[in-house]
Amino acid sequence: MKLQDLTLRMVRLPLIQPYVLSYRTFTEFEPIIVEVRDADGRIGWGEGHISPGSSSETREGGWEFCREHAATAVGKDTVEAKAMIVANLDTSKVAATALLTAIEMLEDHPLLRIDREVRLPLLTPFNSSTPEEEVEQRLRNGFRTFKIKVGKDADADAKRVKAIQHAIASRAKMRIDANRAYAEADASRFASCLDPSGIELFEQPCHSDD
Repeated sequence: MKLQDLTLRMVRLPLIQPYVLSYRTFTEFEPIIVEVRDADGRIGWGEGHISPGSSSETREGGWEFCREHAATAVGKDTVEAKAMIVANLDTSKVAATALLTAIEMLEDHPLLRIDREVRLPLLTPFNSSTPEEEVEQRLRNGFRTFKIKVGKDADADAKRVKAIQHAIASRAKMRIDANRAYAEADASRFASCLDPSGIELFEQPCHSDD
């Protein structure tokens, strides 16, 4: 199967509510959208959102990565195109993932075939510093998994997480994400003082080299 056309788009998606991270507050997302087609008209889609500050990747670098590899991939067999992108994966992992996902969808990857109804829990970000009202509103909206962002102050974050956990009262699960903002000692202190009940995971506590 050969790639006949490859179209890149960068879109701007304003958010209804700001998305608060330890290192940045987003009011909009700007993902790269990849569309690939073969000679028979089949289509594959991929998407990647580079979050400035989360890693060394930049939106400008990711866009240039996609432009460069899209131009080279057109006309190539999908297997050859994927191998070329994977060989340069460390340059921009998010951009590479957008390209690879689109090609794999075009190839009808078996993991993308859904032959029965599937229900997946949706995460909801949690922003309030006074949790009771927001917890009740999220539960009324049907959410049962809360994403709690931490990483600014380990002691204050632990106090806030405990308050949210108390307000949830075992009615929903929590996923905690520090976006690599803690030092190792702070991450350990924060994690060790938590009650693990209802906490599914603690994501990216500190820098990958720490």
